[in-house]
Amino acid sequence: MLAEPRHPYTGILARAFPRMGDQASRMAPAGLAGEPPDLREEAAGCPFAPRCPEVLPQCRERDVQLWAAGPERESACIRVLDEFRPEPNGAALADTAKPHAALPEPVRSTDEEPVLEARGLRVVFPPRAGRGPARAVDGVNLQIGRGEIVALIGESGCGKSTLARALVGLVTPAGGEVRYAGTTLRYSGAALREHRRHVQLVLQDPAGALNPRQTVFDAVAEGPRLHGMRAGLTDRVNGALSRAGLRPPGQFVGRYPHELSGGQQQRVVIAGALALDPSVIVADEPVSSLDASVRGEILKLVLNLRDQLSLAALIVSHDLGVAWNIADRVAVMYLGRIVEVGPVSEVLLRPRHPYTKALLSVLPDGSNDRPGRVLGGEPPDPTNIPPGCRFHPRCPRLAALPAGDDRAELCLSTPVPVLPAAGDDSGEGSVAGSLVACHLAAIDVVEESSLAGPGQRFSQEAR
Repeated sequence: MLAEPRHPYTGILARAFPRMGDQASRMAPAGLAGEPPDLREEAAGCPFAPRCPEVLPQCRERDVQLWAAGPERESACIRVLDEFRPEPNGAALADTAKPHAALPEPVRSTDEEPVLEARGLRVVFPPRAGRGPARAVDGVNLQIGRGEIVALIGESGCGKSTLARALVGLVTPAGGEVRYAGTTLRYSGAALREHRRHVQLVLQDPAGALNPRQTVFDAVAEGPRLHGMRAGLTDRVNGALSRAGLRPPGQFVGRYPHELSGGQQQRVVIAGALALDPSVIVADEPVSSLDASVRGEILKLVLNLRDQLSLAALIVSHDLGVAWNIADRVAVMYLGRIVEVGPVSEVLLRPRHPYTKALLSVLPDGSNDRPGRVLGGEPPDPTNIPPGCRFHPRCPRLAALPAGDDRAELCLSTPVPVLPAAGDDSGEGSVAGSLVACHLAAIDVVEESSLAGPGQRFSQEAR
């Protein structure tokens, strides 16, 4: 049903979570425009017709029911009926999921000054409950170019959100620096206020981010008021709402958060950030709490803002599909450090770090029946970082090395160097603009598959 949907709504929901390598979804998130129908109103014809991208005139007139749509299939769409079935060379329902020609990957010049940058950034939280200090961010170098979208990916607890807050200036680092347009961030009140005018944070939960006692107008106007931007405030708020896709803004300014859908609430939060005319937005899990049909519309909005305003964005997510949908580059984070970074097509289609491979392997993919690489061991603990490579206790590549292999000792005792922010393609560890922090990155696919033969596993117990 998901591979060959017989209803346009099913097809949109299925494409909201793309498969890696599906060029039809690259820089083209699937979303559903409009709002759900009002259940208090009785509409003629198909209830999905007002939002359907494949609507026919008859859809608004003819009552729908579940019709046979193939072996053990039924669909409430008149396009499955013979009289409305598309011609063989026409646009069938299933065709909407087929890939089109590959889009060229965006190229960022490393000579261009980044608009936002972390240099050797470290964030350490103090000891508590008998545990040592937590090295949440432990030497991160990361650059975001003007008009570039970078996805920061990793499992829960790896330090993604802490890094995002440090880039906005909400967390004071223990070391390293944050730079905006080449200027190092200072932590005085005036300097932080100026920095946050240009670098805005979009929070994960829009319902929690909005004050239930504030109207939409007051929520969007709050930032400009705090920054003394009161002249032309109404025009500024209306402009921000329009750019965020809430049109006409007059229909929304007087509403309260509980009167909005989840997607509308997220657009209000984004409008609040846009009201300050920032150069960068840092979005922490911007679509994780939204329905599948809504997330695509929010991701489309981010792409449109980049195209129209040259807005740069750091998208923090545990969802690799988000990176594939909208990001130019992706950075993979594990236990406070970036372990792989590069263009999306390189990192997600040809991953070189075993952690990235493990994350990708568990994504659902109807094209094969390969079992995912479930990581063993305990989740990472930033208060107890292991010696050597910090991923070695859970590394399937290390576990597959033959007993006595000299490379195992390297992983167990030698720390992996911190990745630079941008790599020279000819430098060590760099392939086609990507960088990887792994002692065993040079192992090719053939060797890796042969390492897991019977009797050749380097057991976790032996380590």
